Amino acid sequence: MRGRIFASRPIIAGHLLLGVLLLALLDATPTLAEKRVALVIGIEAYTVLKPLGNPRRDAKAMAELLKQHGYDVDHHADLNRVGFERALAAFRTKAAQADEAFVYFAGHGMEAFERGERRNILAPVDVEIDCETREAYSAVTLDQVLRVIASAKKQIVIIDACRENPFRRCPVRTNEAGFGFARAALVAPVRDTRRLIAFSTLEGALAKDGATGAHSPFADALLATLKADPTQRYLNVLDATSRTVSGLGQTPSLVTEGGAPESCLAGGRCGSGVAGSDPLPGSPKAGLSGQGKGSDPNTAPSTAFSEAQALWATLKEILGRTLHFNLDTCCHDELQHATDTRVGKRGR
Repeated sequence: MRGRIFASRPIIAGHLLLGVLLLALLDATPTLAEKRVALVIGIEAYTVLKPLGNPRRDAKAMAELLKQHGYDVDHHADLNRVGFERALAAFRTKAAQADEAFVYFAGHGMEAFERGERRNILAPVDVEIDCETREAYSAVTLDQVLRVIASAKKQIVIIDACRENPFRRCPVRTNEAGFGFARAALVAPVRDTRRLIAFSTLEGALAKDGATGAHSPFADALLATLKADPTQRYLNVLDATSRTVSGLGQTPSLVTEGGAPESCLAGGRCGSGVAGSDPLPGSPKAGLSGQGKGSDPNTAPSTAFSEAQALWATLKEILGRTLHFNLDTCCHDELQHATDTRVGKRGR
């Protein structure tokens, strides 16, 4: 009998040690998270170009969603050129210290000339465009934005621009294409970085602003897809968004450079689903948020469950690498119960 008691002590001690390690891991996890920063800008009150109805609303919704999921967000509305460049300068400091930089711009944007060279520009409220030469004055270029985030290993840039025809004071030229973005003019990424750029419409085409008081079709589909499954990687989210918007007569495009960043709205708990595949059991399909239907709390993916799974996998990896300990054959039930209990307490 005494032999059984003494023989069980190492097992009990092992259980206690593993329990302590698990709790320490759970408490330390937030400090190990990647630093994620976001710059969100919505501009609609143009003084020379055609005013828009929805970019500020689109940007506000995006900023709030990013904040809910742990991003450090700089949110701006109706910036003039000076304000735009100051916002970029402030964000450059944040991006230099971040693992991931996320940029969302809603407003007018197009290919134009600046100092005689073709540029992709993001239009501040006070931008001016010469009708004959398409020369832009008081503009901010997309290259400026890309240089600001160049040091971040993961870069996600979403441009919901080219909205409607911005040149309300220019004569209509029936033989003239739209003035969307040009893909060939993007500044090259820094080595060992991954960049994903999404444009709400094709090169040279115009995007829809949507009904006043709603979201643009692109923002509407994007927000709905992000909310439906925050663990879905951004490349898959934007692919699904593009499919939805293409069905509405507008064709977005995606550009990856150095490979798509392996990141998602939820942060470190990204899934591995393939864009266009059937959703996981229990997760809702993406739809248009403008329909007024939010995510069903009974079917949305459980954040606590995802967190428990991620922590369990991390613990197994650490113990297997450092102690050569296999959690799949020992203490599974006890540790799984500890994980579920701990996460449940944190979630309340």
